[in-house]
Amino acid sequence: MSTKNISTKIISIFLSVTFLALAFATPASAAADTCTWTGTSTNIWSNGANWSGCDNGGVPENGDTLIFPAAAANTTNTNDLIGLNLNEIIITGGSYSLSGNALTLTPLSPYAIELLSNAITYNIPTTISAASGSKYIVSSGTSNAINS
Repeated sequence: MSTKNISTKIISIFLSVTFLALAFATPASAAADTCTWTGTSTNIWSNGANWSGCDNGGVPENGDTLIFPAAAANTTNTNDLIGLNLNEIIITGGSYSLSGNALTLTPLSPYAIELLSNAITYNIPTTISAASGSKYIVSSGTSNAINS
């Protein structure tokens, strides 16, 4: 066998092994984000213009933490995303009303939902999944309602 044929076979084997390694490589998962509601465009969660800090086209994705601050527009808003599994929801602004599609919370901390202001209505069907330990809903404000 000539050296040219050997070189060609080595290159062919190298390319085949490289292709297989790339084909079966597990993609890196995206890091969880802290998405802060701005509400600057509409009242729906699937509009990326309503959030800051989300890397998924500006929209919350599985594993993210959502924060609803005091200085935001559209405090009555709707989760129109399907199958969302979040880390935690923290509401620091008052007079929010959240509703919409069901979601799951799988918190890394002991807290799943934190209502840290007044007159908050949380009306989203929610499953809290705890891999270990107890998970809590905290309400430190007044006139808050959770209807999930």
